[in-house]
Amino acid sequence: NNRDTILIKVDSLIRTNPYSYISVSLLDKYFIKTENPDFSRIQSLISSMSGELQDLPYIKQFTDISKKQQEIATGKRIPTFNLKNEKREEISLNHATFKDKHILLNFWASWSEDSRKDNEMMKRLKKKFKKENIEFVGISLDMDKTRWSETIKTDTLNWTQLNNFNGWNDNSVKQCAVEQLPYNILLN
Repeated sequence: NNRDTILIKVDSLIRTNPYSYISVSLLDKYFIKTENPDFSRIQSLISSMSGELQDLPYIKQFTDISKKQQEIATGKRIPTFNLKNEKREEISLNHATFKDKHILLNFWASWSEDSRKDNEMMKRLKKKFKKENIEFVGISLDMDKTRWSETIKTDTLNWTQLNNFNGWNDNSVKQCAVEQLPYNILLN
């Protein structure tokens, strides 16, 4: 079976069963938990559901995430936020900060094994694109300054590293709709 055919059938099932909890399960499996979710289609499917289903905490949470993702989708501007570097100097990430450069934002944490593996890939990318106009910026969700600093040294992360020590509650995490680590955003 072709994936597009399956998605058309699942879409139809969800729309014709607006009161069924199975519709929520199908939405989750076939549209939300995919590599590149189609947020506008997901919102359309959620809108076709009954108010009772739309009020489910999972659906409300995903609707909020979806709205944030659409705000930073391709072609949109990333929100402005401020973070501190290792010297505790405040760095403002806004449209003017890295004018005329590409920026790779890398959200990570020392306690995340996947983040640590991703850091190795980031080092290789930085070396590969050394002559390109790309600025690498690490944004950590660590809350322990010592562990964060030690990880930067141990993993030799020799690009801009920022952290407000607010973990998942940091504005940058919320504004960029970060839901898992590592999480990367390429800006131009």
